[in-house]
Amino acid sequence: MKQNTDPQIESMLNLAKDLTDRMSESLKQIRTLGDERRRVFQSLFNNHAVSQVEIARICDLDKQTVHNAIHRDERKKR
Repeated sequence: MKQNTDPQIESMLNLAKDLTDRMSESLKQIRTLGDERRRVFQSLFNNHAVSQVEIARICDLDKQTVHNAIHRDERKKR
């Protein structure tokens, strides 16, 4: 593909690259937050006898979401 030197196109390409990089970083942060939340859910459920329903209610989540998060590591071992 021919290298285009149009300043407007160059600016748009740079913007697209910047947005892509920022999206990638945001996804990394979301994964980190998800891992941390999962550990808290697991601790509440396994160590502190807080029910999945109660965790879901407090976090305004569906109870299946909480169940899946708590048991995610168990499913990976199968």
